[in-house]
Amino acid sequence: MGPVGALEGIRVLDFSRFMQGPHCSQMLGDLGAEVIKVERAGTGDENRGLAFNRIRGVNAFFLALNRNKRSFTVNLKHPKAIAVVERLVARSDVLLENFRPGTMDRLGLGYDEVARRHPRLIYCSCSGYGPDGPYKDRPGQDLLAQAMGGLAWATGRTGGSPRAAGSYVVDAYGAMLATVGILAALQARERTGRGQKVDVCLLDAGLHMQCQELTYHMNGGMFRSHENEEVGHPLEPGPYGIYPAADGKFLAISSGPWPNLCRALGVPALESDARFDTAQKRLERRPEVQTELAAVFRREPRAVWLDRLRAEDVWSAPVNAYGDIPVDPQVQWSGMVQTLRYPEIGDYKVIGNPLRLSETPPTYRTPPPILGADTDTILSEAGLMADDIARLRAEGAI
Repeated sequence: MGPVGALEGIRVLDFSRFMQGPHCSQMLGDLGAEVIKVERAGTGDENRGLAFNRIRGVNAFFLALNRNKRSFTVNLKHPKAIAVVERLVARSDVLLENFRPGTMDRLGLGYDEVARRHPRLIYCSCSGYGPDGPYKDRPGQDLLAQAMGGLAWATGRTGGSPRAAGSYVVDAYGAMLATVGILAALQARERTGRGQKVDVCLLDAGLHMQCQELTYHMNGGMFRSHENEEVGHPLEPGPYGIYPAADGKFLAISSGPWPNLCRALGVPALESDARFDTAQKRLERRPEVQTELAAVFRREPRAVWLDRLRAEDVWSAPVNAYGDIPVDPQVQWSGMVQTLRYPEIGDYKVIGNPLRLSETPPTYRTPPPILGADTDTILSEAGLMADDIARLRAEGAI
């Protein structure tokens, strides 16, 4: 018999898909939690069906994100499905979901309704931009968060194109933040007997992971991007990537039906072009896709393209420079830019904590401490007398 996991006895009901949610629930499963993966009847997790990046017939993304789980299939649109799911909710400690805000409410599984029936439940929602604010209804995805959070600009090359990271770094970091939030809520439940809601979004995660660079930039430092012109992700088919517009600004496209993109661009001939008529071809010919599309995007300003792309439900976002971030409406709503005071320099701006816990939210109580300022207090709390502390200091022990 193996060792008991740290989360032994914790049951997670996991409605999530793609990367952030599954990465989080896999972490919980690795720590000993029982994870029930709720999947769509017939097709399952979207990652199962991706036709590219397969290992001997099975999608690599699915393999990477789903160990230590059991699969439960259900058709959430069926009239009897919610009653079945409710039985699982009643037996669970954690509910995890990463649908767009409002989806679970429409299913009768929103936080307010579920918490009323199950006050001990920890309810974790992962999204692109958070539960409210001007962007809450927009689709969120790793590349879009890299673009809007300044990471693509920071990774890009001076005088050239912004550059996306070669991994889904914001998704992965957001998953770890969701894990931290769930664990904090479980610990709080030990004291209070009550569950709570945990909210984590990709835009806030993208800002938080750059807290050092953004703190430097927002306080007068000149952070410069690197030299290169690579765009996109090495395992994503075109059009996934970053493109220049006529006004010298850049936009990111992550996904959306190829015909919709062609309509938004006003180039219907591309839709029937035999070079690009499957996702696999667009993966193999990604440089050609990007060259073709870049030429079109250079014809109009970025704002024009973003309006057209959103109208066709093509997932897109502006590539924000660091200077754009503090004035972005969603960032202002989120409170991710905080002003603190440090004794040696006065007020300064910093990226706040992205976790949203409904009952035990993060607070900003003290700035970073002066070196050794609390040593005596800490040792006194540990039971040492003033003479003991003075002797330790004289001997160089503290």
